[in-house]
Amino acid sequence: MNVPALSRWSRVFVLALVAGSVATFGGCYKSQMEAEKGRADAAEAKAKELEAKVATAEGAARQAQQQLQSLQQAGTQGMLVTLVNGQEVGRDAIRSVGPGRFVRNGERWRPTSAVQFVNGVLADQVMKVNRDNGKPNFEGAVKNSRPDGDWIWYDREGRPSTKEVWKDGKLAETHTNTSRDPAKPTWRAQSRADRDTWFRNSQAVFASLPELIRELAPAPAGPTGGSADGSKSTSTKSTSTKKAPSKSTGKK
Repeated sequence: MNVPALSRWSRVFVLALVAGSVATFGGCYKSQMEAEKGRADAAEAKAKELEAKVATAEGAARQAQQQLQSLQQAGTQGMLVTLVNGQEVGRDAIRSVGPGRFVRNGERWRPTSAVQFVNGVLADQVMKVNRDNGKPNFEGAVKNSRPDGDWIWYDREGRPSTKEVWKDGKLAETHTNTSRDPAKPTWRAQSRADRDTWFRNSQAVFASLPELIRELAPAPAGPTGGSADGSKSTSTKSTSTKKAPSKSTGKK
């Protein structure tokens, strides 16, 4: 028996066996890697599918919430329309504050004006009201539901006629325009009596707007012995004159 030859064949066999084992192991490892990759790809696809379902569900939830809010809003808000002889002459946006109870909330529209409300309260705004002929009637600022600052009233031709001066939410003064130039009014202060008369007469204009609080400023305390408007009162002293006794003449 040739030992060296056997040894060569043994080495060849061992090398072949090792090569086969390596090839087999490599093939198994490759198969395992491919299997893991396939599972990872499947898991990723499943995750994307779940994300798409979640996004769809969130979109449906948002849509349902919007629809619910629309239904709730439709149930609590509305529009009160005023008709005269079948013709619309006013709209009031209203909001429910309880069973069968509504307040103005939004715009109160009339052909001559548009006034803003927030839950039944006058919003801070500049109120402009026109006459039926389209000319301005009056304009002025509203703050905390009261007139604020200067309010200007106009005559039927649209010329400034009267100025109200509001201080701390109360009417302090009224002025009359003495200028013939509508662009350059000249204001002359009225007496307190005229102011009070103007206030009483103008109150009727706001009968349909009770949310606007209009009050007169109290008269300032006058000086001692004076009147409420500061004018001094004068009193005349009555003087009595003694008549000299008449001399009686008689004949003795």
